[in-house]
This record gives sequence, C-alpha cells and structure tokens, in this order.
Amino acid sequence: SRRDQSVSLVRAPRLSWPQWLRVETSNGLFVLRTVVGMLLALAIALRLDLSTPGSAAVTVSIIALPQAGMVLEKSFYRLLGTLLGAVVTLILLANLVQHRDTFILAVAVWIGLCTAASTWFRGFQAYGWLLCGYTTCLIGFPAFMDAPHAFDIAVDRVTIVSVGILSAGFVNAVILPLRSTTSLVQVVRRSFVDFSAFLEAATQ
Repeated sequence: SRRDQSVSLVRAPRLSWPQWLRVETSNGLFVLRTVVGMLLALAIALRLDLSTPGSAAVTVSIIALPQAGMVLEKSFYRLLGTLLGAVVTLILLANLVQHRDTFILAVAVWIGLCTAASTWFRGFQAYGWLLCGYTTCLIGFPAFMDAPHAFDIAVDRVTIVSVGILSAGFVNAVILPLRSTTSLVQVVRRSFVDFSAFLEAATQ
C-alpha cells in the first residue's frame, strides 16, 4: 500500500559495504587497544610485584572507550578520585585506628558524602566521586586490620590504578587513535545524510 511505501522510504537506509567495513574496523581497533592495554598493565604490575596485578588490567577495561580523549578524561577523574580517597582513608586511620566502630561510622559518612557529590555532578566528575568512596573501602578495612602497613597498602592501590591508567593512555595514543573530532564529524555527516534521505522521501 501507499502507507507501507512511505514508511519504507522514511526508514533509515542500511549501511553500505564500505560503511559497514569502516564501523567494524573501528570496533576491532577498540578491542585491540583494550586487550593490548590490559596485557601491558598486567605485565608492568607483575614486574613491579604489586599485590593484585589483575586489578591493573581491570582498570584498563573499566576506562576503555573508543575515543582517546574520552579515555584520558575518564582516567584523570579515576586517578583523582583514587588519590583523594586514599588521602582521606589515611587521615581517618591516623585518628580512629583505635576505635573500630567510630572508624566504620566515619567511613560510612564519607561514602554517603561521595555518593551525594556524585549525584550533584555529571559525567566523569560523578564517576570520580564514586571512586573516592570506593577507594576508601578497598584501602580502609584491610589497612585497619594491618595498621602498621596502612601507608604501603594505600600506595599499592594508587600504584595499581596508575599503572592501568598509564597503560590505557599509552596504548590509545599509539595504536591508531580515534580522536573525538573524527567521531563528531562522522556523526554530523551521518545525520546530514539521514536528514537528506528523510526530506527526499517526504517530498515524494
């Protein structure tokens, strides 16, 4: 019917072979960068004899994004949140290491403040605030059980995250990086093509 023909004309066109190949190549490079970054982080963490080398590889997978600029931005807030969380944890331990219940209450209050801040901010800033509370849990409770090595535990955690961030940033900057400007240009061009096809279908 005429209505079905109009719907088929307005429907978005399927990707052509060159377009499909370009999209799949971009996806393949994203996977390649992520895997290489995880292996590099794991190798460095093992070389430095860190407590949990797998966490460095996990860090790479968490901050993995298609665009190099977005990876750097997310990495910055993850590192900032980890550092702030570690500092706050050491301050709490220094003052409350002899008071278990008070320490647990202080950690809970800090996590609540970080959660509230994450709802106030947007994007990667909110992610950084969540990392503050998350880091306090990862460092605080093991360090509370082993207070003489609290500083070493905090340094180990920050080093693990730093290794993952540096590995991801290096790989995304070296292996055929996809810039945000390139992605934005492709989105604008695709939107223009779709809009042109829509106008052509609507005028028929």
